[in-house]
Amino acid sequence: MPRNKSNWGRRPPKPKRPPLTHFLCVPLVTSTSRPQLEASVERFRNEVVLDSTGASVLEPSPDLVGPSQASNTQSEETGVEPITTKTRIHPKSIRPVGTLHCTLGVMSLSENQLKEAVTLLKNLDLGFLLSGSAGQRISTQQTPSATGMSVPVTAPQLTVELKGLVSMHDPTETSILYVSPGDPSGRLYSFCQTIQTLFTEKGLMVKDDRPLKLHATVINTIYAKGRRKSGRPPQRGLAMNALQGSSTSVEDRSHGHGPDADAPLKIDARGLLDQYRDFVWAQDIKLDRIAICEMGAKRRFDDAGNVVDEEYTEVASIILPI
Repeated sequence: MPRNKSNWGRRPPKPKRPPLTHFLCVPLVTSTSRPQLEASVERFRNEVVLDSTGASVLEPSPDLVGPSQASNTQSEETGVEPITTKTRIHPKSIRPVGTLHCTLGVMSLSENQLKEAVTLLKNLDLGFLLSGSAGQRISTQQTPSATGMSVPVTAPQLTVELKGLVSMHDPTETSILYVSPGDPSGRLYSFCQTIQTLFTEKGLMVKDDRPLKLHATVINTIYAKGRRKSGRPPQRGLAMNALQGSSTSVEDRSHGHGPDADAPLKIDARGLLDQYRDFVWAQDIKLDRIAICEMGAKRRFDDAGNVVDEEYTEVASIILPI
């Protein structure tokens, strides 16, 4: 019997990756940081999102430096308009305040694995890890005191500042802008890296060979438009031209994050990065917990049915030492 020649030379399809279900993170929104973040994000939104008449809700603040003439000249040569406070940014690209967090890693968990992850989280000896001691101990044990009673290991509370704006990719063609947490104590990164390693070694976190990048996403154009159809090149230009809909599936959301993000819309963010280099989003944020969250932010509505925010559902959390 002749073979089916149509299949000759074809590679077998790659197995589908299991969908991402959860992520481990440091939430940045607390009862004390929320007012600062709401005011800063609202100001940012009003300065970069234009209405249909081409006017911003607020004029840019005088302390924000506009794009340089060199940047404009280069843009004329490349044919890409630099983003300034007069360039439209689609409002859906700006992440809601309630979603702001620093991701430690993503997970694809069954029900039993989720229980294991929650147990691991609850048993982290955070005081020990924050004290700068050997950073890979998981224990429910406490340090014995001179009287023989057990007392928890304590460490100064983690406090961070959110300042500036950074591009995840080449700023001339990017889809993600973020802010990195500033930690004057220098403990946050190693603390988070240790926790990431613990979850990865237990097989509960998707392995990622790239260095941990602590960041809070401020703009992600994946939310301004669904994933492009196969074969269509990424768009470059004004985010306001994107469709009003946004991606909703976990699989779609996973493609919009990280250095290899496959967002359908790219923007030239050089002007924005210049203008918001020294912009302070929030100061003296006292980090209060590590959390496991479900993928996919949920909308919050007011009594009139209007969307007022979006938040990720926390399935478990552990309180950081105060």
